[in-house]
Amino acid sequence: MEFEILNQKEVREKPPLVSFMLDTMVENLSYVYGDDMGSDENRQMWKEYNLERHDATWHTVFGSRDGRPLGFIVYIIENRSLYVC
Repeated sequence: MEFEILNQKEVREKPPLVSFMLDTMVENLSYVYGDDMGSDENRQMWKEYNLERHDATWHTVFGSRDGRPLGFIVYIIENRSLYVC
């Protein structure tokens, strides 16, 4: 398995990874947040909040095998603290 650490700008530049992240979150969390979690409006709001930030605190670790994404972890480093999202 290969791992890659990316900030929000680097993720934004890889649309297939953005789609993978959103599809995975919708699939795994819509039972908590409701069926509209995967709407175009909600997806756009997530992109704006997470990928179009002007600070450099948001990062993700992608795990892949043979170029196919298998999973990810989102984390924020802020004020010498680590937050796993």
